[in-house]
Amino acid sequence: MAKQINFDNTLYLRGEELVLDNGANAGVIKSENGTVQIEGATIITGDLTVQGTTTTVQSETVNIEDNTIMLNSEHTGTPTETCGIQINRGSSYPVSAFWNETVDRFEFKEGPHFIDVVANTFRGSLIGGTITGSLKGNVTSTGNDLILDSGTDGTDATLTVNSATITSVDINGGNIDSTIIGATTPSTGTFSTITGDGTNITNVLTNYTTTNLTEGTNKYFTDARIDTHLNQSNPNPGYVLSWNGTDYAWAPQSSGSSVAEQDFAIHTADFNATSGSRHAVDTSSAVVTATLPASPATGDAIFFADAGENYATNNLTIARNGNTIMGSATDMTVSTNNQSFGLFYNGSTWRIY
Repeated sequence: MAKQINFDNTLYLRGEELVLDNGANAGVIKSENGTVQIEGATIITGDLTVQGTTTTVQSETVNIEDNTIMLNSEHTGTPTETCGIQINRGSSYPVSAFWNETVDRFEFKEGPHFIDVVANTFRGSLIGGTITGSLKGNVTSTGNDLILDSGTDGTDATLTVNSATITSVDINGGNIDSTIIGATTPSTGTFSTITGDGTNITNVLTNYTTTNLTEGTNKYFTDARIDTHLNQSNPNPGYVLSWNGTDYAWAPQSSGSSVAEQDFAIHTADFNATSGSRHAVDTSSAVVTATLPASPATGDAIFFADAGENYATNNLTIARNGNTIMGSATDMTVSTNNQSFGLFYNGSTWRIY
C-alpha cells in the first residue's frame, strides 16, 4: 500500500467514516505547516486529550455538563501552587478569584488590589484579615472572641454573640450612644447595667448623688443624715450624747459625771488657730504669730496659754485675719508672762474671756 498520495488542494471522500488503520498505534492526522482546521460542527464521541501547553477557545458560549472543574490536576504531593480564575477586562485591571497556597485562603483581586465581596450571608468558623467599610445586617459570632476594628457595626445592625462568656471584645474606635470611644471628654451615654467593682469606671456617676441611689441592706451615710439624727431631740447647750437604754440621745450632764480635759497643742512657731481648740505657745526662741480663722461662726472659741514664760521677751501676736478683736481693727499683742486667755466670736467681733 502506498504511504503517500498527493492531491491538489482538496480531498473528497464519500461515505460516513474515515478509518485510519494504523494497527496498534494511534492514527495521526497532521498538517505540514502545523495547523489542522476542521470546519463545521464536530462531534468527538470518545475522550479528548489535549497535550499542548495552551488551549484557546474562541467561542462565545461554552457549555460543560460536569458539575466540578478541576484546576492544577497534574499536581501531586505537598501543595505549592496558587491557582484560580481570572477575568479579562480590556484596558482595566483583570479581576481574579485565587486560592493563595502561601497563606491558605481565597483572595479576590482587581489587578494587585483586593476587592469587595458581597453576599447575603457569610458562614464559617473564621474570617481572617480585615473587614473594611460598612458592615450591615445581623452579625452573629458563635466563638468566644469578637473584634471590631472598624469601630462600627453598621447602620441599624444587630450585633449578637451567642456565647456564655466573651473572652475578649476589642473596639478600637467609633461611638457608643454618641460617646467617642477613647475620647478625653466623653459625651452622655446610656448604660442599663454596669457590673463589677467599678475600679476602672470613671465619670459614670458624676451627675448622681446619694439621692439617686436605692437604699438596701447596706446603709449609706451622709453629713446631712448624721446631723439630722444628732439634732432630732433639739439639744441645749451643755447637753451630752448619752445612751438611754434604747438609743443615743442628748441629755443634761449628770452632776456626778466628769468630762476629760481637752489637750493643748504646743507651738513654737507661727500657726493657724482653729475654733474649738486650745493652744499653748512657747516664745522662748522667737516671737510667734497665731492667725485667727477668717470666717468664724457665732460662738466659736479659742484658748491660749503661755507655755514658755517668755511673752514679755518675745511677744505673742494674735492676727485678727480680717475681723476685729474687742471691736478694734488691729492685731492683739500679748506681752505679759504666764498670761492665759480665751477668745470667742459673738457674731461681729472676737471678745476676750
